[in-house]
Amino acid sequence: MGVLVIDLLRYLSFDGIFFAFGTHLSAFIAYTSLFVFFGIASRKDIVIEDKKISFYFKIYLWYLGLNIIRGFFIANTYWEYKFLLLNSFLFTLISFTFYLGKYLSIFKNLVHFYIKRLLFIALIILPFTYFVSPQVFSRLVIAVGPLLLFTPFFKKKWVLFLIGVVILSHWSNMLFRTNIIKTIFSVLILGVYYLNLLRPFFLKIVYFSVLVLPMGIVFLGLTGQYNIFEEFSKTEGYELENRQSGEEYESQTVDTRTFLYAEVIADVIKNNSVLFGKSPSQAYRSYFFYNYGGAMNGMRYRSEVHILNLFLHFGIIGVILYLLFLVRIAYLALFQTKNSLSKMLGLLILTRYMLSFLEEFTQYDLNWYFFWLIMGLVSSKKFRNMTDAEIKYWLSTNPKEKGAIESNIN
Repeated sequence: MGVLVIDLLRYLSFDGIFFAFGTHLSAFIAYTSLFVFFGIASRKDIVIEDKKISFYFKIYLWYLGLNIIRGFFIANTYWEYKFLLLNSFLFTLISFTFYLGKYLSIFKNLVHFYIKRLLFIALIILPFTYFVSPQVFSRLVIAVGPLLLFTPFFKKKWVLFLIGVVILSHWSNMLFRTNIIKTIFSVLILGVYYLNLLRPFFLKIVYFSVLVLPMGIVFLGLTGQYNIFEEFSKTEGYELENRQSGEEYESQTVDTRTFLYAEVIADVIKNNSVLFGKSPSQAYRSYFFYNYGGAMNGMRYRSEVHILNLFLHFGIIGVILYLLFLVRIAYLALFQTKNSLSKMLGLLILTRYMLSFLEEFTQYDLNWYFFWLIMGLVSSKKFRNMTDAEIKYWLSTNPKEKGAIESNIN
């Protein structure tokens, strides 16, 4: 509930509503929530069974944590401290929701609460938020994308409800490109499930192809051999009306990424920060934005691409640690499981791996909250050992009902 309120305040603040008040309230809610995450993460009965996952995750957290401390020493201005405390620090610590996902009972309770309570709240306030900020509703229901993969195991009424919410979220904000892409990925993964393609041979092809493809494309782009963003920008016929202006039409294939890669990488190299990054409190020099798009006098603290943000703030080491963790989690979900849901979630994680090179705004929100929850869920050996029948029973039973397949901890 706290993360939903933060998202609501954030996007209403963009339109001048609750601007100062919203910032302070969001910070209070976020830090209060993190105390809860810390309390759960510090429990001694939490076990990450896979040694590589345990190692990668702990090293990742320690590395990011040390860089947060480094950021305090490097920061000099008000904006640098503000970004560090209200963005970098909170985003780093939302990773602790990974531990929440390892509790099967907590995960199910959160899913039931989100579908049966929070989505209805988002629908109730839609008439107000739509005219103030069309993106609010689609941001509040963004977790429905990954939850579509659970629909083969849900009751029919909830399947229809989730499909309706997805359609409404796209209608309310068709310029939210990331949301559309994620929904398409979820639908494709469901197609793989219903076509009975969740087999080892097919999954291995997808797994290794996805691992190589983004890095290969980035390499070709950096060496000037091939720029996929420029190729997509040549595509015509994909323009949508900007409802906030009512007149402009925005191309959905325009190249909005090449210059981001160019600016961030050039700035990090110029400051000799390739290995460790400029620190989580520092910005990059942006000649494109300069005084808009979150930039002030040419300094911009983050971009729209997650990998670039990791590279800017934590260097190539931070990027490698993050990708190693995703790759290992996806491997467990795909190849060391007895149920179809785990395999579908493994494919979902692979899509997030790809999107990290294209999108994924780095911030404390519902998008990343559910991402880390799902990562924690598929890291659970108990979850991966459940059959499809057990998964369906587990998800369909009331969280408080006795006899449901629950566990205190895996």
